Amino acid sequence: MRVRFFVSFCVLISVFNLNARVIQTDICIYGGTSAGVISAVSADWLGKKTLIIEPSNHLGGLSVGGLGETDIGNKYAVTSISRDFYRQLGKYYGEFEMWKFEPHVAETLLLKNPLLNGTKPEVLVDNSDLKQVKTAGNWEISKQKHASYKMDYLLTQSNGNSTESVTFFPKLVHAGMYEVYFYCPEKPTNSPEWAESVTVKIFDGKIAKNLTVNQKIHSHNWVKLGEFNLASNKKPYVEVVADKTGVAIADALIFVPKK
Repeated sequence: MRVRFFVSFCVLISVFNLNARVIQTDICIYGGTSAGVISAVSADWLGKKTLIIEPSNHLGGLSVGGLGETDIGNKYAVTSISRDFYRQLGKYYGEFEMWKFEPHVAETLLLKNPLLNGTKPEVLVDNSDLKQVKTAGNWEISKQKHASYKMDYLLTQSNGNSTESVTFFPKLVHAGMYEVYFYCPEKPTNSPEWAESVTVKIFDGKIAKNLTVNQKIHSHNWVKLGEFNLASNKKPYVEVVADKTGVAIADALIFVPKK
């Protein structure tokens, strides 16, 4: 679906315009705050012609008015259109997601196109998805749930000679090119440092590729593993191997289709 939200479905008017014309619309939203914008996008998804009335010259409320640092704990709680907004900000800054941003960047995004408009669904696999995750060796479930992407994460203390591993099997509806991201949860206070080197093996359905991820420097962030042509019927997987000294973490992976 191509969203034409701020092009043809939504008109921004000033209440101080004495020559304002009469506009026929299905839904009228007073206030172009973040909530107002998201409500309008939701209505557009339902095929409704939507009008936002904003007294000022700026859309986005606090998000474009100076509050460019999002107070976020569990990022998994942010979904749908809101999460899509932070992904769009991430693309601007060259990251997967961006929770600290310049207000003018947010406003430019909202005026241009607040959605990613992907035609293929992105696929998330969390360590708690038992039917899609296989463990080998001694892995523990973290008690620090607030620091994980979803509810918890797996960890193991490796001496460098062990072969503990966690394998994630995404359920891909469509084959094709995907950007693959690996999540490193936030390290709790007074806990051992995350491993500086963890092997991540990606099998695309034909060949396997080994990568190394520094979980220590990427705490509380998504790490892009690369772009891979994944076959939906060949059981592609991503395997996290604790083969280096330190605390290895296995939390979540996300597969974002390339357009």
